[in-house]
Amino acid sequence: MKKKRRYKNFLLIFCVFIILIILFFLFFKFSNINIEPKKFDPILGYYFKNQSLWTIFNNSRYIMATFPEIIRISIKPNFFKLNITITINETTYVAKICYQEECSYLDIFARIIKPKLTVPEKLPFIQSYIQITNNSMLHPLLQNALATIFEYANWKPVIIKKIIIYSNLDIAIIDSLDREFIFDPYKDIEQQIKKMEIFINKKIEGKRIDLRINKKIYFY
Repeated sequence: MKKKRRYKNFLLIFCVFIILIILFFLFFKFSNINIEPKKFDPILGYYFKNQSLWTIFNNSRYIMATFPEIIRISIKPNFFKLNITITINETTYVAKICYQEECSYLDIFARIIKPKLTVPEKLPFIQSYIQITNNSMLHPLLQNALATIFEYANWKPVIIKKIIIYSNLDIAIIDSLDREFIFDPYKDIEQQIKKMEIFINKKIEGKRIDLRINKKIYFY
């Protein structure tokens, strides 16, 4: 009988504890909220401050669905100090991409998005003759080609002034000397980059350099 009574008492205490946790989760409002980075505090603080954990989690899902530049929200409550640290991770942009007068931004995940919170500055400019759609993905061939070209430009002294995507998916890189290097994304991009490097290192004169033909460089 004592064992049964102890078990019932334990079960009662456990149920009360669970109910208290649920009530705390649903109704206790946190006023001490730390948002990182600080630049998001005045913009997104409304969704988190003086809100319950339940509301904070729901608002986090809403923010992720509403603001395409937000890729992750980390919520770390401290129940002893009754505060919450919220870390907001923003995507990294690689270029501004425009079709006619319509402009968006290309991020590291090859997404074409229009940020709603911050406007990136000093990014490479891509002029596309292929219509781009907001909240879409860049064509995989273009994605792979541009990723390789950007990687090369990061460790070689090549200043990209402008990028052009032609209607046939060919890519043109305009450098700081206004030379146009034309790439074919259907072919080996690394081989085409090597030909571009040869052209630059040998200081050959030319304004339009075609790298698309295997083992040949055409220029004028």
